[in-house]
Amino acid sequence: MTYNSIGIAAWLLQTLLVVLVCAGFNGYYHHLWRTAFIQESKRGASTGLTRLVMFIISVGTGLAAIAGIRFGVLHFGTAMLLATALFALTLPLLNTRLNLFEFGGQLLAIAAGTGLLYWDHLTVRPLITFVLAAIIAIVAFVLRTKLASHIWAVIVVFAATGIAFVAPLPLAPVALAQIFGAYLVGFVCTSLLWNATIEEDSAVTEHTVAEVARTQKPVAAPKHEYAFFVQKMVDATGDELRIMAYELLLREWDESEQRWGVPSNFDIPIDEQIELMKKVLAKTGNTRLSLNLNAQQFVDAHTAQALVAFAQNYDQLDGLIIELTHAPSLADMRRISPLYHQADIRIAIDGVGSDNHFESLQGVFPYIDGLKFALQKLRKDQDMNNLDERLGFWYDLAAEYDIDFIMEGIENQDDVDYVENKLHVQYLQGYMYGRPDLPENYRDNGNN
Repeated sequence: MTYNSIGIAAWLLQTLLVVLVCAGFNGYYHHLWRTAFIQESKRGASTGLTRLVMFIISVGTGLAAIAGIRFGVLHFGTAMLLATALFALTLPLLNTRLNLFEFGGQLLAIAAGTGLLYWDHLTVRPLITFVLAAIIAIVAFVLRTKLASHIWAVIVVFAATGIAFVAPLPLAPVALAQIFGAYLVGFVCTSLLWNATIEEDSAVTEHTVAEVARTQKPVAAPKHEYAFFVQKMVDATGDELRIMAYELLLREWDESEQRWGVPSNFDIPIDEQIELMKKVLAKTGNTRLSLNLNAQQFVDAHTAQALVAFAQNYDQLDGLIIELTHAPSLADMRRISPLYHQADIRIAIDGVGSDNHFESLQGVFPYIDGLKFALQKLRKDQDMNNLDERLGFWYDLAAEYDIDFIMEGIENQDDVDYVENKLHVQYLQGYMYGRPDLPENYRDNGNN
């Protein structure tokens, strides 16, 4: 780089121009910064193009000025050009929204600027310059959110970058002093405007967020209205059928169809399920209820404690059965079943022989109170082969452990005759005794 020292008047003029150029560049950069934020917040639009323009303007301006000086295209105001070039290269490091990809581009720009400055001086100096500038850039990037809000931190970053680039230049001390002096005055004066710029950014972005919140209609969360349908489980051993319990079947209101349907998600909070059970009891009177839980719900401490408190303190509840759609591990069953049993809550395994097989249930039988065989699931899967042997196996297993055996899927009198005469099953459930319905439709016959 060819540079001769200049007089004080010329230096002051160049320094004034540096201040004006830096201040204008700073204002334009922040304008783009705010534009990107507004695009992102107000319209949800991608800010990639705006951010790319910001990067090109800052880095491109700096590198173009250095290249012009290096290759002799620009002769007038070398100090001014170099000072503003360094300012342009440094400014994005203080952008609080600078991402990792943009920072990588910033390091490449610093490397390119170093190479241009030392084009004819490939010694240890360019390496020192790049290492120092890179360290400053990394520190500024890591601390960018905190640095951008303090004038002194902004000044330190700009000054350190200037020292890293200017000090190793192979120029006379007077020339170095004039270059760095112009840069120093330029960025110090601009830094005094920094807080005002940051405050303006904050005001604009806060206003944008508030305006978006005011003008955009919030998307209402879908409303879920649940209810428990009930289906009778009857004791068929006496002369007259007696309701042993009501199985609770979760349903969700479909606003578009104006009817109740099977929900897509059965995993609703236990506290909400308890409130739904209270509504059932208010419409059916005192009775025993049977609630379906999966293994994860069953072993959950909050679920267990809430059901125990409900069973012990709600007078209208005559008893509670938990039907497990799948059994938990043996260790979990040993741990949690005593908590339920202390409140006289009975535990049954649903869907034995279809959803739950003997291999997955070994060891749990001493900790449960019933098995439920789902005949309708076998019909649905067209899996009725060897029905006598399979029913007999589970019936004998229930007798061996002295636990209840419940047969569901009883749809007609032939089914009734089969299970009563073949196995003398006590507890039956199915369409023969009523389809699932809202509890108010079951308050009849005085069999509660």
